Amino acid sequence: MYGPKWFNNLDANGNVLQNERLTDLIIALMVSENKLGPMIHGLFEHGQIQEFIEHRQFRVPEQNDPQLSAELFKKLARVQAMDVPIKRTNNWLFEYLNSSYDKAVKCGSFDLCEELKCETLNARYLQTENQWIIKTIESIGSPIVFSHNDFRGNNIMITKNKQNNTESIVLCDFEYSCYTYRGFDLGTIFAEWGRGLNDFAKQHDFPEDSVVETLIQHYIDESVAIFGPKYAENKLNSTQQLVKEVKLFTLAAYLFMIMLIIQDHEGEDGLPMDKKLMIGFAEICFKNYMHLKKQFLAQQAF
Repeated sequence: MYGPKWFNNLDANGNVLQNERLTDLIIALMVSENKLGPMIHGLFEHGQIQEFIEHRQFRVPEQNDPQLSAELFKKLARVQAMDVPIKRTNNWLFEYLNSSYDKAVKCGSFDLCEELKCETLNARYLQTENQWIIKTIESIGSPIVFSHNDFRGNNIMITKNKQNNTESIVLCDFEYSCYTYRGFDLGTIFAEWGRGLNDFAKQHDFPEDSVVETLIQHYIDESVAIFGPKYAENKLNSTQQLVKEVKLFTLAAYLFMIMLIIQDHEGEDGLPMDKKLMIGFAEICFKNYMHLKKQFLAQQAF
């Protein structure tokens, strides 16, 4: 059953698209046909009838399983190789960062930051970081591809074949999918790599480069299988480039999460929340963002 979409559903004027679910139908059917997501059994005006899949989520134990982690990055390569007949240019991330900042100012989130004596999170610093991430993403050369846009552990289902006792991955929740920067899906999953659900308050470091490179190689190998050897010959598809994208878009994923939670979601959206608790969570995320940014700048020529 369709509920409200929290992002990537506005037109150029900031209004909710009247046909915001049309692309969802196209994407769901193609994902189903390509055996990357749940089978679609039916469609109706206010939702979809999807296959029920008994599963567990993709968390740290699954990340540490070489077979499952390899399959995940191969399936991401297959998702991003899809030729989906929807709008090809979408700067939704930049638009979202800017519009969410404006909403946070209007609803008084930054006044609450001062009241709670947040050490790092304030209007000036966050606006500066939004501007920096946009400028840096534009300079890094990440290709525009079809992307999941919510590529997190709770949207990655681990299923078991009871006949041969093997496990495999099925992806779900494609409602925010569109064409955008390749690195955003990579950064989103790596933002939680090696971190459990209770680790959000701990200081976050990038995974070791050897870990990232191994996983990225699965992505490259699958892309070569799809597009041919010329894919790997392109410098934009090198391991070095993709590792750089992983780290930059991990920062982007943090900023996206911060902007998502500091807006006032009470009222017409109907999402109950403890505003002070959410501001506290945003403060933790911003501290981790700044820590990771320091590492990123020390490693890259920016």
